[in-house]
This record gives sequence, structure tokens and C-alpha cells, in this order.
Amino acid sequence: MGLLAVPSQRVILGTGGLTLTSLTKRLLGLPSVKGLYIADGGNFQHNGASQFTAATSEYLSVADNASLSTGDIDFTFAAWIYLDSLLAWRRIAGKLDTLAAGEWQMQGSNIDEVTFGIYNAGANKGLTASAAISGSAWHFVVGWHDSVNNLVYIQVDNAAAVSAATTGAPADTAIAVAIGSEVGGGSYWNGRMQSA
Repeated sequence: MGLLAVPSQRVILGTGGLTLTSLTKRLLGLPSVKGLYIADGGNFQHNGASQFTAATSEYLSVADNASLSTGDIDFTFAAWIYLDSLLAWRRIAGKLDTLAAGEWQMQGSNIDEVTFGIYNAGANKGLTASAAISGSAWHFVVGWHDSVNNLVYIQVDNAAAVSAATTGAPADTAIAVAIGSEVGGGSYWNGRMQSA
């Protein structure tokens, strides 16, 4: 499985071998757990992945700050995801309260889709990846915004990237970034995530 080069000036949450807990350490100065992924004949084992359980409302949240704000800039979100089952819409991550108040979001669906969208009070643009996801399997997901060409992209597992023109730039808000849930709770991820 190959990795892709994503054109971006700011990586919101990148794939540089960070676990969710080490991301927290980097942003907030908290303790971390080392995470590795090991190639084994093309199968990836994700040691140190964070487990999210929807039934217990588990998610991570980081307050807005200059490093996490988007607006009309190039930015990327990428993560390794593992969904325990495809039973409901599950938020991977986002900086979105409502469709009228937010910047971006990525989520997995109950029908094997991953979507990525940008938001700005009516100038919203969302799209669905060309490759399907399955429960009980690891997938690499990436979404990005190209501010120069006014495009938004999504890609899953090195399949063809899907793009769409935007009608406006993402907002720059004071909304927190939530990983594994909507901001403030809801649509909880049910599975594992690493390198988000």
C-alpha cells in the first residue's frame, strides 16, 4: 500500500507517526504513548492506536488555537482508521458545531463511505471518497483543501482522489477540534484511530 504526497502548507493533524496521545502532548504538553505501525507482508499492524468506544462516549478535543485554525489556507487532515462496525454515521474528526458554524469535518458512514467537507455559513462543500471502507479493517484516509485552486479533495487507501470545486473558503472559527466525535459529543467513533 503506497502513501501519497498531499499538497499542503499546513497539516492540521498529520501522519508523521503520531498517536492521538502524542498529538495531545505536542499541542498541550501532556504525557504521550509511543505508537508504531509495522509492515508485515503488506499488512499493517497499528501498535499504540487509540481505542474509541461509542457506548462510553469517548473522544478527544483540543481548544481552538492558531495552529489548528483553517480559513482560506491549504490544510490537510489524515489518519489511519479502524471501524469496529458500519452501523451508524461516525465522526472521525472535525472543527464543526453545525453546518452554519464550523470549518471542516471527516466522517465514516453506515454504508461504507468516508466523507470530507469544508464549511462557511452556506458556502459548504462536501464530497465522498471513491473507495469504500469496511468494518474490522484498517484504512488510511486523507482530506485536504487547496486554497489557490479553490478545490477540496478526499482519498481512501491510495485509491483515486476525488475533488470538487468550492464556492467559498472554509471559515476560521473559535470552535474546538474534536477527534472521534462531534464537537461537544455525538456521532462517536466506534473503533481505533492512529496517526491522526
